Amino acid sequence: MEKATIVEMVHFKTKEGVTAETAKNAMRQMNSFVSDQPGFVARKTSVAKDTIFLDIVFWEDLRSAKTAAEKINAMEGAEKIFEVIDQNSMTLEHFEIFNSQ
Repeated sequence: MEKATIVEMVHFKTKEGVTAETAKNAMRQMNSFVSDQPGFVARKTSVAKDTIFLDIVFWEDLRSAKTAAEKINAMEGAEKIFEVIDQNSMTLEHFEIFNSQ
């Protein structure tokens, strides 16, 4: 991940009643969109307690990360993907990589 200078962290809980498998499938549906974005380097998504998700995306630069975030809502099927997320629990942060080993 030598090209990455930005880590995007999205932390959220699923809506009540949404199964972990349903949420995992929704997150997988974003893979093609995200990986096709300019500046994309890598993406890792994790789950804890079947309801708490952490999505980590590595970007070449902050502009690429922000541009992709703006475009995601226009992605075909985005509304179905976001239906699983408790929007009040979601946080999105961008971090500059200063140490990489």
